[in-house]
Amino acid sequence: MIGGVNLKRVALRVLLTSVVVASSLAIVGIVGKGFGTLAVHVLVTALVVAAGSVLVLGCIGAWELPSARVASRLGVFVSCAAMVVLIAGVWCEPNGDPFWQFAASLSLVAVAATHASMMWLAQLRPRVQWLRSTALVIDVLLVAMTLAAIWDARRGDAMSEVLAILAIVEAGLTLAITAISAAMRGARAGEAVAEVCFCPRCGKRLYLPAGEIRCRHCEEVFFVELRSAGDLPSATVRT
Repeated sequence: MIGGVNLKRVALRVLLTSVVVASSLAIVGIVGKGFGTLAVHVLVTALVVAAGSVLVLGCIGAWELPSARVASRLGVFVSCAAMVVLIAGVWCEPNGDPFWQFAASLSLVAVAATHASMMWLAQLRPRVQWLRSTALVIDVLLVAMTLAAIWDARRGDAMSEVLAILAIVEAGLTLAITAISAAMRGARAGEAVAEVCFCPRCGKRLYLPAGEIRCRHCEEVFFVELRSAGDLPSATVRT
């Protein structure tokens, strides 16, 4: 991980600083009965930085997940690139459409990559894993079709309708995945928790509490016991 906690700490500090700057300027604008050109530029810049920092934080949360390796790293890189391009647009105010199309494309990819990273963070039982897979596929389709719509001025009503349908389905899947994951995190005390997520013999996915376990894939039987870190002082972390 790039600095691990350090990168997350930097993104959080940038977010908090930009929020303070934007809030302060907004208050000054209200009290002063308006904004000057410079104040508007600074305010919009602070808002762009705040939005970009939120996206970066979302990606960093999934940075160490092998399944989210591509999405998290793409999200951080593209979010930073989108911030730079948008800030340049705020201050330089280019008139050409290609510039703003490029900025919109970067922003779209950054949001989609962050969304994918957050989907990988959701804890789902094996029987509902298809929800995440479906959401990720629709996420890619939405990005591809929206990019085509941004750069193709000849887009028609049919594409707009398909985009709207996909967006509605994606929103529904996101809400469902979030609700299921939240329900699992709030499981009642004493309820069986998935502490063994794969078979140590065949490596295939499991979803069972610790103890005596029989793998349904290879029929291997084994026992898993969880201990506190203090009971195993010589244990090492391997990546």
